[in-house]
Amino acid sequence: MVISRSSIFTRLFSVLSVVAMASLLTLVLAGCKASVDGAANDDVVTDGGGAGDNGASDDGAADEGTPDEGTPDDDADVPGDETPDPAPQPEPDPVPVPQPQPDPAPGDGDDDQPAPIDTVNADLRQHVIDMRNAMPGIGSEGFVRPDADDLATWRTAMQQLVGHEWAAAAATLASRFPSYRLIRFVDTGDGDAEYYVVEETTPVVKGWGAVLLNPAPQRELAIEVPHPVFDTHTHTQGVDLFRDTGARFLLIAGTHRCANAAPSGCAGVSNVCGDGVYHESDVGHFTGAPFHVAHEVITLAHPALHALSIHGNDDLAECGDWFLSAGSNSVVPPILEQIQQNFPLGSPLVVYLPDDPHSCPHYGTTNVQGRFTNGSPAPCTQSAPTANGRFLHAEQSWAARTNPDYVDDIVESLNASF
Repeated sequence: MVISRSSIFTRLFSVLSVVAMASLLTLVLAGCKASVDGAANDDVVTDGGGAGDNGASDDGAADEGTPDEGTPDDDADVPGDETPDPAPQPEPDPVPVPQPQPDPAPGDGDDDQPAPIDTVNADLRQHVIDMRNAMPGIGSEGFVRPDADDLATWRTAMQQLVGHEWAAAAATLASRFPSYRLIRFVDTGDGDAEYYVVEETTPVVKGWGAVLLNPAPQRELAIEVPHPVFDTHTHTQGVDLFRDTGARFLLIAGTHRCANAAPSGCAGVSNVCGDGVYHESDVGHFTGAPFHVAHEVITLAHPALHALSIHGNDDLAECGDWFLSAGSNSVVPPILEQIQQNFPLGSPLVVYLPDDPHSCPHYGTTNVQGRFTNGSPAPCTQSAPTANGRFLHAEQSWAARTNPDYVDDIVESLNASF
C-alpha cells in the first residue's frame, strides 16, 4: 500500500498534538496542587512569625504596652517551613524601639507632662492673702517644732520638688504630713502662669508655711518672706515680685514670728516679742524650721541662685525706703551696687547700702538663711566669715511695700540686675 507524503505528515501531526495536550494537562494539574499547598501553609501561625504577633496592627505598629521580649523577628526563618519564599515585597517602615531615658537632673524635669497631682485655678495673690489670713497669730503656739525625722522627710520632699519629681514629692509629704499637699497652680490673675505649690490646707496644723516653684523661671532668684504676718504686706509684695521678675522660688513662712513662746536658741538679741530673744516661730532666726531647710535645698541645688529676703521696718528715716545688705555690716558685694544703680531715674525711693552715710541698724547679720548662704559652718550660732552676694536682705518702708509704683521700681531694678 502506498502512503502519500501528506498522509504521513497528517498522522505525525496528530500524534504530536496528543503528546502536547498530555503535557499541558500535567502542568495544569501540578499548578493546582501547588496552589492548594500554598493556601494551607498561609493558615499556619508560628511563634513570632505571621501578622498579629504582639498585637501588630495593619500599619505594622506594635500594640502599645505589649512587651516585645523573647519573640523572634517577623522575617526570621522558621525551622521546618519548606514553603518557597514568596516574591520580594517592599519592607514596611520599622517600628521605633523606645530607648531608656536618663532621669532628669535637678531643675530639668519634664515640665510638658501633666503632673499626677491636683490642679488649682485661682488668682495667686488672693490665694496667698487667704493663706496669710489663716496663719496662727502672736501667742497662738501655732508653730509645731519639727523633730529630726520631720526635717529629714521635709528635706527629701524639697529635693524632689526642686528635681521636678512631682508625684514623689507629693507622696513624701503625704507619708508624714497629711495636712500638706503639692498642687499644680494655674495663676488666673497673671495669664495662667503655672507654678507648683507646697502648702498646708486649712485649718493650719503645722504652721510651716509654703514653698512655690516656677518651672520656667526667667531669673535665678528666690523671693523669701519670713515674716508674712508681722511685716505687713510683705506677703502680697512677695507675690508681686515673684510674678513680675519671673523668679524661680517663693518661700513664705507659716505663722506670726512671735506665735510660740519658746526661744529658737540661735544668736541675736531682739525685743520684737518682748523678751530680748528670737523665738522658734521666727524662721529667719531658727535653723530647725522647714522654711530654713527649704532655703538650704534650693540654694544648694542652684548655685547661681540669689535669695532676696524682704522685711518691713518702722519707717525709720535712717533706713530710707530700701536698705539693702548682704547679711553683713561691712561687706558690700557688687550685686548690691548694681541693684541700687538700676533703680529707674527719678524714682522717689531712697535706697541705701551699708557703705552709704546712714545709721540704719538692720543688716540681717543674724539671719540664719544669710549665714548659711554666706558660708557659716553653724548658722544658728556662728556668723559668716564674709558676704558673697547670694543672700540679699531688704528692710523696707511702708510705701515700698504698698505703693504699686514703688513696687514696680523695685521690679525694674531687679530685672535689670539679674
